[in-house]
Amino acid sequence: FIEFPIKGPDSTVAARAAMAARQQPDKYVAFHFALMSQEGAVDQNIVFAIAKKAGLDVTKLKTDMASPGVDLALARAHTLAQSSGIDGTPAFIVDGKIREGAVNDSELAQMSKS
Repeated sequence: FIEFPIKGPDSTVAARAAMAARQQPDKYVAFHFALMSQEGAVDQNIVFAIAKKAGLDVTKLKTDMASPGVDLALARAHTLAQSSGIDGTPAFIVDGKIREGAVNDSELAQMSKS
């Protein structure tokens, strides 16, 4: 997964938190999917509440969100999106093929076969 915040400052907070969550073993996937399933706008308070519920150490998460590694990962995500012509999420890149929008398991499998 590559975090690509496109919905403004709150989206960037959520992306930074997701990237930082990778520093806490076995917590990222649950946190990522909890964020993605959240209805409506996700602000900083909601991000940290979801993080706590997902079992993350929120104090560590906040520290890790400010790391240069997260800055670099965000910059790389924007560069990849720009060079690939991606302007929305979700988007999938499989074997160099790009597909924007939601896909089901069979569509994703088909992308890897063709």
